[in-house]
Amino acid sequence: MSLGALLLAGATLGVGGCGDGRIGATEQATTTASSSGTTATATTTCTPGHEQVCVCYGIPNGSQFCNEAGTGYSDCPACSDGGSGGAAGGPATTSSSSDPCAEHCDNKLQDCGETGVDCGGTCQPCPPPIYTENDCIKAARNGSEICDDAAWKVQAPGKGLVLVCLTDAGGIIYVSTNTGPPDPVDKIKRCQGWEINNQNAWDNLNYLYQHTCKKEQELIELDLSNYVGQTLYFGAHNHPKGGGQFTHMCLAQKK
Repeated sequence: MSLGALLLAGATLGVGGCGDGRIGATEQATTTASSSGTTATATTTCTPGHEQVCVCYGIPNGSQFCNEAGTGYSDCPACSDGGSGGAAGGPATTSSSSDPCAEHCDNKLQDCGETGVDCGGTCQPCPPPIYTENDCIKAARNGSEICDDAAWKVQAPGKGLVLVCLTDAGGIIYVSTNTGPPDPVDKIKRCQGWEINNQNAWDNLNYLYQHTCKKEQELIELDLSNYVGQTLYFGAHNHPKGGGQFTHMCLAQKK
């Protein structure tokens, strides 16, 4: 082959294919000739750490970086979903510098679609919230009495409320539109009034919601939007089939 048949080519590329191995912005191809013949020597060089834009088909642009040896560029991080990408077609390496959500499940922040700090979304599920008496709008507990309740005027919008079991005593927590007759001593209406009259509260209550408390922190979500401005009764009573003393009810805003 004659010396004239050889090419002396230099290429300057502003955009590279994703992981395509093409010569980058500072790379060059050279050929040398000797008196006994022609010897082609291909060398590619780039400045270590140099960044160039790369494009994947149908995927936003990413960046490639020259490796430490200065012999070529890394794969395009934008191809990290395993798409065919450039000519090389293999999966690319994603770095946290190009993907701010790469390690978001352990950064002590609520970000990248998480529903809590480092939980929910694509991270591990968040633990359920814990309710205590400090969270209660109203609370009731049937201690020495069979039924105990508290009145509350429903505030707008009447949603985002929960009724929570603070104990696992096995009694019933409930929401009702009515309560019992007045107590003969203080003249206040409460569900205990039925007990004084030798009646069962569960035979007389107009339930909107009710739940048997078998475990602590069990809850039911309430929609009281149709009762905004009205007074409802939130209480706890023994189970009709027996047991349930010391059942503790909590009305709270949902966490």
